[in-house]
Parts: sequence; C-alpha cells; structure tokens
Amino acid sequence: MTPDDLRTQIEQPFTSAGLYFHRFDFDAGAMIWTPMTRARYRASSFLDDRITRAANVELSVPIDAVWEHFVDLAPALPPPRLVLHTGYCGSTLLARVLGQAPGVLVLREPVPLLQLGLARAEPERLCGRDWDQMLALTLALLSRTLAPADLVVVKATSLCNVMLPALLAPERRALFLSTGLGDTIAAHAKSSVRVAEARAFFRHFAHALAGLVEAAASLVTDRVVDRLDDYQIIAANWAMQRWLARSHSGPGHLLELSADAFLADPASAVSTVAAQLGLGLDERAVSALVRDPVLSTHAKPAPGRAPRPYSAAVRRRELDTWRAAHAPDLAATTDWLRTWTRAHGLGELDQLLGPD
Repeated sequence: MTPDDLRTQIEQPFTSAGLYFHRFDFDAGAMIWTPMTRARYRASSFLDDRITRAANVELSVPIDAVWEHFVDLAPALPPPRLVLHTGYCGSTLLARVLGQAPGVLVLREPVPLLQLGLARAEPERLCGRDWDQMLALTLALLSRTLAPADLVVVKATSLCNVMLPALLAPERRALFLSTGLGDTIAAHAKSSVRVAEARAFFRHFAHALAGLVEAAASLVTDRVVDRLDDYQIIAANWAMQRWLARSHSGPGHLLELSADAFLADPASAVSTVAAQLGLGLDERAVSALVRDPVLSTHAKPAPGRAPRPYSAAVRRRELDTWRAAHAPDLAATTDWLRTWTRAHGLGELDQLLGPD
C-alpha cells in the first residue's frame, strides 16, 4: 500500500479499522495512520512500537481534517468494550484469548489512549487541543471494525486508569482485572524497568485521585515520590487504581475480576468476561477459546523469536518464590499501605489488604 492509497482510504476514516489510527503527533497537529489486517492485529502483542503492520508505511493527516468527519459520523459508532487492569496481571493473555474469537477485534494498548492518559496530568502535551474532544475522537476511531458484525475490545495500558471516570460512560461496558497486593509487588519489583515505570506512573494516579478525593491532594508533588521506596510506590499505585475501579464499578458497567480466578478456571472466567462485555460467546465458543494454543503461549513474545510456552502453575510458583524470599518487606509494606490509604481517604480498601 502506497501513501496515495492511504490518502484515498482516509477520506472516510470511520469506515474500517483496516486503516489504524496509531498515534497523535500533537506538535504537528496531526494523526498518524498505518494499514492493518485482522491477522496483523492478532499478531501484534501491543499496538505501540511493537505493532506488526500490514505494510511498512505511515500517513500523517491533520487532526482538524479528521475532526470534521468525526462530528457527523461518530454518534453512529458503537462504543468499544474496555479491558482495564493493574498491570502485569494476565490482562494481555486474556485479551489474546478474546481476540481469537470470530468477530471480536481486540486492540491491545493503543498509543492514543496512553497519550491522553499522560495528558491528564500534563495538559501541555496536547499543544492547546481540548482533552475531552480528543478522547471522544480517539474512542470513536478505536470503535471502527473490519467487518460489519465485528465487536471491538480495547485493552488499555494500566496508566489509562487515570481516565476511568471519563472512560466509563453509561453505555460503555468494561472489565477491571487485577491481582492482590503481594502478587502486584512481586510482578513489578522483580524488574528494574517495571519499577521505573511505577515511579513514573505514580504522579499520574495521584493527580487523578486528587481530583476526586480531597485528602489525596497532598500527593501531587514530586517530593512524595522521592520519600517512598520502590515497594511503597508499587503498593500506592495498586491502591489508587483499585480505589478508582471500585468507585466506578456497578452491575453491567464495570466488573472487577481477579487474575487468579481467570488463571485457575479460564473457561468460567472467559464466559463471565464475554457476558460482561456483550460478546455473544456461547459455551461451545468459550470451550474452543480456552483450548486454543494461545492460552499456553507467553502473551508477550520477544520480537523475531519463537513464542515461549506459558503455564499458570509456573507463574504461580515464581511469584510465590519471590514473595517467600521477601516476606518481611511485603508485610511491612502492607502495614504501611494500610496507614497510607487511611491518611489519603482510601480507608475502604482495608478489606483488600489481607492475605492474597
């Protein structure tokens, strides 16, 4: 596909997900597009720089030109279903399983949503654009399908939880997948990259929380991050995300699901998720999905390498081994978090801080 072909296709950008909105270039006032197919969506572990394109070509189109189409056409687009999560909890694996279902198009961690999540605390990123308009435009573009009967599921980056109040419009159905505190700390702390990510994310979660809970306003300073150790940062992020999810959950709206429940009984969990997201999967379809090899393959394959085998039992053993080796630190962090949540208006999370 040539740039001219892309320009022809983008004249009606809401017609097909065959032309994917990859990211904003706010500095240039543009949106970057690239061609995709169903096979390429499934092959892409994430839709960031790890995307597997249908052709190695991009097209830059002015935001204003796309907005003109959006005003008239967006209301006709059904909202995407959302999979939200606390990070490193099996959400990518769940998304890959759902993406094997016929007629389900799964978009894993689209960059535009991440860009808008970052812009909640750093509005200068938008270069003067209206945040609400950009979110509406992005969700509309992520709603497009490859076939008329397709249903779209968007698995967002965990930082996008800062947008929970805006993402969970009444007509939008969502799932929130999470692990307990101990597993969350173990999954993050074993990687220096994940720890650095957690530190970078803290101020964004704090900013989101401060807009909803008066007692959390003191968290929005760089000094807070400097005073906390790595385990405390990870624990605080977990607490803020769980609070945001719990404050917006409700029947048929946002369903909370334990990662342990998903991994222990994939068929039951996938059936529950499919019902929550309105995917129309019957028992036979769910049974086929949980027998698919994708469930026994690592959800985040290294580029250019053969897929690695995955086992929930091995994951459980690795987490338990790490937790046993760091048990005193985990206990101290749990005690610290109980005091921290009460001090910042999140005391109702006490019930989540027992053994997990």
